[in-house]
Amino acid sequence: MDVYVDTGPGMTAVGEVAAWSFDLEHWGECGQGITEDAAVANLARRTGNAQQRIVDRISTAMRDEVFEADLRPATGAQVSMTAHILRKERRRTIELVARASVYQLEAADEGVAQPVWMRWRTASAIAWHIADTESRHYLRLVGGGERAPVPDLLGELEESGHWIQAQLLSIRRDAVERQGTELWTTVKVLRRLAWHERVESVFLRRRLKAAGLDVR
Repeated sequence: MDVYVDTGPGMTAVGEVAAWSFDLEHWGECGQGITEDAAVANLARRTGNAQQRIVDRISTAMRDEVFEADLRPATGAQVSMTAHILRKERRRTIELVARASVYQLEAADEGVAQPVWMRWRTASAIAWHIADTESRHYLRLVGGGERAPVPDLLGELEESGHWIQAQLLSIRRDAVERQGTELWTTVKVLRRLAWHERVESVFLRRRLKAAGLDVR
């Protein structure tokens, strides 16, 4: 499996290295760790593929923070896989949130392990963040639109999920936009979208389990 290693300014700022897969089978999968070896090993565990070859790197000197593969126009398969992953993850998120009590959603157990840079400390905050990032962040980075939130969490998760699916149907495939010092492209946004809810859900489940919800 080809591996893309990010040790750029963004990852350096949080004290981690990221190892990405662009393979369609493992689209948007990312291993993270405090060293490159740890990040690559984490990606191997996540994908079940230990045969890895590093083919590209983002270094601390590369302010644009893109891989060569990010600069290519997005393929229909990448768009479709992103949409599939988002549908799958959203079903899981909604099922968990719907079963949780208000107490479980708002519990802020300091014993739950999560990165220090991840400031959301309740399951509710994590779930809101998932929808917020999807509906009001990533697509704007490549010239897309955004939507206003609805008041209740389940409604927001449902509406955001429907909205992003509609946006992916017409997303510009070859967008390249500079936001501050960082370059954003359609492929970069798609892989980040495919990864985001998967990693946030790890900590959503941890917090709900610590609060007493039966989480499998």
